[in-house]
Amino acid sequence: LDVRLRGKYGMSDAQTAVGVMDLETGRLALVRADREEYAASLAKIGILLAYFDAHREAGEKIDPTVERELGEMAKISSNEMASKYSHELGLKNIQKVLTEKYGFYDAKRGGGIWVGKHYGKGTKRYGSPVGDNSHAATVRQVMRFFVMLEQGKLVSAAASKEMRKIFESPALKHDDIKFVKGLAGRDVPLKLLSDLYAP
Repeated sequence: LDVRLRGKYGMSDAQTAVGVMDLETGRLALVRADREEYAASLAKIGILLAYFDAHREAGEKIDPTVERELGEMAKISSNEMASKYSHELGLKNIQKVLTEKYGFYDAKRGGGIWVGKHYGKGTKRYGSPVGDNSHAATVRQVMRFFVMLEQGKLVSAAASKEMRKIFESPALKHDDIKFVKGLAGRDVPLKLLSDLYAP
């Protein structure tokens, strides 16, 4: 599929990295899974994780305004909300959670999830060790993030459940310029992994 689709759209292997998991069997397929890519929107999951790591009580009781703002950041990729929470938490603290607590960044294995710059204007920047990216991700580490989230292993079972709820945020419309645009007009509901997969 990778070769065929790249051929069809004139893409090189340097332009694709893919991970697919069968949620019923657990079978996994990865293509170039450890190549770090610049990933501004995707890296926001690191801010979300760091927020819950710093505010462990939020898994049980979260302020509704914070819940909505984190939903805007995680679901519709609000740079304003990402900047608000990255400033609150601090870039070095966010990356410490990602790298040291959860192993979501490992320079010896191609990189991973990296948050090295506030979103929007600002001069403070910490480039990733592998690709010198401000924000980055690898397929393997993003997939690990969501599998661990489903297993209730990010911060706590309660925090993982609340993070899944934030990703769903039914009151917020999906940003239809991204992959969900491809589902427009189809009778396909968007579900959380937890709707499909029992850990």
